[in-house]
Amino acid sequence: MNYGLPNPTPWFLLALAMSSQGALCAQPPDAEQRPMKEMYQDFRGGKAFRAEFRLGGAADANMVTKVEPGGLRITLPAARPRHFPIEVCAKFSLFGDFDVTGTYELLSAAKPAKGYGVGVALIVANNDKRDKFVKVGRLMRPEIGSVYFSEFWTRKPPEAYQFGSQPTEVRAGQL
Repeated sequence: MNYGLPNPTPWFLLALAMSSQGALCAQPPDAEQRPMKEMYQDFRGGKAFRAEFRLGGAADANMVTKVEPGGLRITLPAARPRHFPIEVCAKFSLFGDFDVTGTYELLSAAKPAKGYGVGVALIVANNDKRDKFVKVGRLMRPEIGSVYFSEFWTRKPPEAYQFGSQPTEVRAGQL
């Protein structure tokens, strides 16, 4: 997300790793389908998206992203028509026990004047409507500055919302 940044800001490189004890597949596995045990998407070295992933989010996603030797660079200008996030989306569902890890490096991120903040987040939701939603991220928030941030909600019974943050100046890591 990019809200209120004063200049065009190249801000992070991304690698994505996913592993599972259960399954990583497009639908629940049947008796004959063997679930994938591990998947790894690394953009470093100019590697393109695996077939299992796609670029999503804002309409300008293709214009503000570039796969380069250091990883997937996302450069968001301060003035955008709509401040929708740029997303790396999986084309499959997760079932059973699973681990998802996103590796990032913040190259630059100025403290925004307003909005939700700027940064990188790993999100898991049960559907496109996000009836059940969890997010962990490394953000620069307008009101509290540089933090790790977590958020959880459910919309269908019972409705719940929880969030928290922890100050940090760490510029690279894993979510």
